[in-house]
Amino acid sequence: MAHLTIAAYLLAFASPGLALPEVTQDYWIILTGSKEQRQTEKLLAALMKRWPARVELRSGYPKVEKSDGKKGLNPGFFIALAGACTKREDAMAVQNVLRKTFPGVYVRGVTRYLPGVIPECPRLAIDSAAPRAKPKVPKRYTLEAEGPAAKNGLQWKIYVAKRRCGSDVIVQLLDAKGALVDERREDAHCVQGDPTVGDLGESKVWRAYLEHEKDSPITYVMFTYEQWASDTGCNGGVALCPTPDGIAEETLDGVCNCSSYEPRENETHCQ
Repeated sequence: MAHLTIAAYLLAFASPGLALPEVTQDYWIILTGSKEQRQTEKLLAALMKRWPARVELRSGYPKVEKSDGKKGLNPGFFIALAGACTKREDAMAVQNVLRKTFPGVYVRGVTRYLPGVIPECPRLAIDSAAPRAKPKVPKRYTLEAEGPAAKNGLQWKIYVAKRRCGSDVIVQLLDAKGALVDERREDAHCVQGDPTVGDLGESKVWRAYLEHEKDSPITYVMFTYEQWASDTGCNGGVALCPTPDGIAEETLDGVCNCSSYEPRENETHCQ
């Protein structure tokens, strides 16, 4: 096959009846579904009235999707999604928590095509009713930064594990005794596109670092990402704020077609 430019390659796949190349599989967390969109929306609204606090949904979720054209799903349904994960074990962990409240929740692998948006898995908050345990960190991670989060004895620790396109990151909030209060984990995501088109692919890489809140004793974590799909790049992230009950998050306003996230002047996040 002759080498194609990116523009020609994408134009070729824009023809009717042709799909972009399959590159990976995501794992959808499906709450409920039916043949009618309005019925699925009613079922979802009823579920959301009993939503468990441990499962923190990402921006844009829950949402209703048609199953038509999705490889891995039966056509003809409207399904309600709690989120999508790039790793099956992450999706299953969310499913296991949700099933304590909603027994019918299930996970399905769904093929994703390029270019596209890399999904963000729902986050599982630590059970505040459970006794606090000493933090656990996988062996391949190394301590990148640490420091006091506030005057009440809370501490931050940031661990990273190097990957081909970036780093996997774990941010932990510890109490004065070193027990885990809460944590946030994100993995770098690297996908190769068609081998004949060198620049076609997508990735999402994370970076975390400590920042001092202006005119405040609080230290927060800037947890930012850069993401590329085809020839488009965007950045964004969250500010992680320390509280005695866990990490509070504030979404950062990202932009596209630029490099790493740059904090805006005179921003406050944890006041």
